[in-house]
Amino acid sequence: MKKSIFLSENMSLWRWLCFRIISLLLVAVITIAGLMWLRFAIYNIYTEQQMPDAVLMEFQQFTAQKDYRNPRYQEIINQYYGPDMFVPNIASSDWLILAIMVLIALPTMVVVVLWRARPLSQQFSNIANAARDVAQGKFDTRTRRVEQAPMELITLADDFNNMTAQLERYERELRESSAALAHELRTPLNAAMGRVQGMMDDVFPQDKSQLAMVIKQLEQLNHVIQDLHFLSLARAGQLPLVHTPFYFDELVTERLTWYRPQLEQAGFQTHVDIEQNDFCLADRERLGQVFSILIENALSYASDGRYLAIEVREIAVRESAPCWRITVTDRGPGIEPESLPLLFDRFWRAEHSRGRHSGGSGLGLSIASAIITAHGGTIKAESHAKSHAERGANGGLIIIMTLPRTA
Repeated sequence: MKKSIFLSENMSLWRWLCFRIISLLLVAVITIAGLMWLRFAIYNIYTEQQMPDAVLMEFQQFTAQKDYRNPRYQEIINQYYGPDMFVPNIASSDWLILAIMVLIALPTMVVVVLWRARPLSQQFSNIANAARDVAQGKFDTRTRRVEQAPMELITLADDFNNMTAQLERYERELRESSAALAHELRTPLNAAMGRVQGMMDDVFPQDKSQLAMVIKQLEQLNHVIQDLHFLSLARAGQLPLVHTPFYFDELVTERLTWYRPQLEQAGFQTHVDIEQNDFCLADRERLGQVFSILIENALSYASDGRYLAIEVREIAVRESAPCWRITVTDRGPGIEPESLPLLFDRFWRAEHSRGRHSGGSGLGLSIASAIITAHGGTIKAESHAKSHAERGANGGLIIIMTLPRTA
C-alpha cells in the first residue's frame, strides 16, 4: 500500500512543519473539547443525582419531548443548573473551567511540540557542531544523519559530509603534494646545478654532451611545471578544448602504434575491441593524451602482466543521453581497494608498485582525470586480484571512463 506524503518518514521541510503544526492544533482543539464534554457530562450526572425521583422523571420527560420552552422545565433548570445555563457571562464557571483546561493543555502541547521538533533540532545541532569543527580545520569531521528529520535536512547533512570529504581530500593532497612537489623540482634542478658546477670546476668536460644532459634535466623540470599548470587550468574550469569528430579505433590504433616498440620490447600482448557506429565529438588530442598516459602507466607499473586491453562501447546511461564507455585493463599488481580513491590524486603512488624507480612525476592519472572531467565524463579505477586463469598471475587494474557522446 502506498504511503501518504504526510506519513512518509522523509518529507519536505514545508510538509514536515505543516504536518506537525496542524497535528498540534488538532490535538489541542480535541483535547480542550474533550475535557469540556467530560466536565459537562460529569456535572450533568451529578446534578441529576441531586434531583428527587419525581423531578428527575419530569425533567427527563421534558427533555425527551424537547419541550424546552415549558415554564416548569426552565424552573427545574434554573433551580438545579443555575441561571448561567440561560444567560452565560464572562464570570460564568464555564469560562473559568475553560481557562483552567487551557492552562493544563498548554504544558502538554509544549511537550508534544518539543518531542515532535526534536529531529529538526537534533539535525541542525549536528550540522552546527560539525561546521564548528570544520571551521577549526578538522576536515575529517562528519555530521550524523537523523533519519526522522525532513528530507531537505537529510540532504543537507549528506551534502555537508560530501563537502568535508572533499575538503579532507584537498588538504591531504596539498599536504602530500607539497613535499612531493619539492622533491620533483629539487631532483632535476640539483642534478643540473651539480653538473654545471662540475663543468665550472673542470670535473666534467665542457662539451655539448654535458650541456645536453643539463638540458634534459631542465626539460624534466619544465615537464613537471607544465603538468601542474595544466592541472591548475583544469581545476579552474579554464582548460581549452577543441571539439572535432573522430573515431576511437583510429585514435587508439594511432597511440598504440606510437608505443609499439616499447610494448614489444616489454613483451606486451594488446587486445583492442571497439564497437562504434558513429563518431565521437570531443577534443581528439586531449583524449589521445589520456590513452597515452594509460599506456605509459601500464608500461611502467604493469609490465609483469604483459597484457593491455582497450575496449570502447556505446551505452545509454539514460535514454536521452548515450555515452561512450572506455575501459583500459592490465594484469599488473593492481591497487589495494582502500587506495583506489587516491589513484587520481596529484603525486600519489602506491608503495608497492609506483615508486620513484618507475619514473614519472605522479601526475599522469591526475591529468587523465582532469581531461575526462573537462569533457563532462567520469573516470574510476577497479582492482582485481583473481586467479591466474581469470586475470593473470598478478591480478589487474581496470580504468573505466564514461564520456558523453557529444562531449
